[in-house]
Amino acid sequence: MLIRAVAEAQDAGFPTDVEDKEAYFMNEVAQGEGLCQEEDRALEAALCFYKALKVYPQPKDLISIYDKTVPKNVLDILAEMIATDGSIPIGGMSPSGSTTGVE
Repeated sequence: MLIRAVAEAQDAGFPTDVEDKEAYFMNEVAQGEGLCQEEDRALEAALCFYKALKVYPQPKDLISIYDKTVPKNVLDILAEMIATDGSIPIGGMSPSGSTTGVE
């Protein structure tokens, strides 16, 4: 299910225009934050944060913010999504939040 969610997000594509990226980012983060409040929607919340990460100019910086603000269960799913994708240059995130993860 997780791999399919990532593949579907990639197939749908991501905005390329700067203004469109900003609006997309804000929308996805807001949706993710809302979904975090519902424990049974962790996968959907993680997918929103993943989509926001795909358009963010400094993914590693955003991961640092996520580490401090996103619930661990959602963060763990997000880490798996990032590992599945492999194209996000973040370096240093693992599902446990340590600094010895995906490079």
